[in-house]
Amino acid sequence: MPPPDLNLKRLQAIARNYNGKLKKPIKLAQKKAELRSNLLARNVSLYSKTEQLKRMVRRENNKATNYDRVKRRAEKAKDLGPQRHLDNVIDRLEKKHGKKKKKKKFKRLRQKSAGAPPTTPAEPMPTNILIPRKKPK
Repeated sequence: MPPPDLNLKRLQAIARNYNGKLKKPIKLAQKKAELRSNLLARNVSLYSKTEQLKRMVRRENNKATNYDRVKRRAEKAKDLGPQRHLDNVIDRLEKKHGKKKKKKKFKRLRQKSAGAPPTTPAEPMPTNILIPRKKPK
């Protein structure tokens, strides 16, 4: 994260604060770019304490909201039960099977046109006992 763009007075205040605490003073009578580079070279934070605290709180809040989101999703999946997962698997298999049927159909047409003996169609896929549910909106 790049340091904030502060005006000269704010930078001088930070430098004054730094000079009061440590032994290596920084000249306050410098242009903005020089003063800023000197402060950054000495690893002085250009953020105020309130901004640092806000950032820390925001980070923790984001972690908490992400955790809550994942927890809610897990509870919802648990409430819906394993059938939800099975429905998705069955739908996927049925779609996949439908694609295979289409491919075989074209293959048979090509074989007939080539003069090859016709192939027997594969057995239809057994129907499932589970009925796919409507997903809640």
